[in-house]
Amino acid sequence: MRLLGVLLAIATLSPTRGQSQFADRYVEREFGGSCEQVEKGARTYLKTRGFTENECPKCASSNSLLAPGTLLDDDGKVVGTLRMRGELTDFKPPFWIWSSPLHGRIFLSIKATPSGCRLGFHIDFGSFHTMVVGLIPAGEKLGTLSNGRLESEYLDAIRAQLKP
Repeated sequence: MRLLGVLLAIATLSPTRGQSQFADRYVEREFGGSCEQVEKGARTYLKTRGFTENECPKCASSNSLLAPGTLLDDDGKVVGTLRMRGELTDFKPPFWIWSSPLHGRIFLSIKATPSGCRLGFHIDFGSFHTMVVGLIPAGEKLGTLSNGRLESEYLDAIRAQLKP
């Protein structure tokens, strides 16, 4: 019975069901100036939003950052699990699912261009979700793709900060 419930929940909750894949959620902007300057400005800004840890702490260079604690939007408002579900993803879980605190991970892409630098972001969210199958609670880790809105806010704010 529990297996049937978990399979039903996975089919119902699959975050990629009906959503575009990673490439559609990746957002980028062109910046003037060197990529080194753009990357430094982006990482400094992202720290103020809660992305404080390299995903690979022992790596010399990491293109992904984690938000182990509170995640903030461009206006400094907390991005909690309910807001993430309601505004920042296309994934709308049913009412009988609740979540632990949200964690975020952002992937950075930095590419030199003839006019300067192209900076791109992709965010995914994760939390431990609990559902009730019959009378039995079942917990699963669930990752959810961003819809690109938060990435756009961040990139626009970074662009405004880096303008001469």
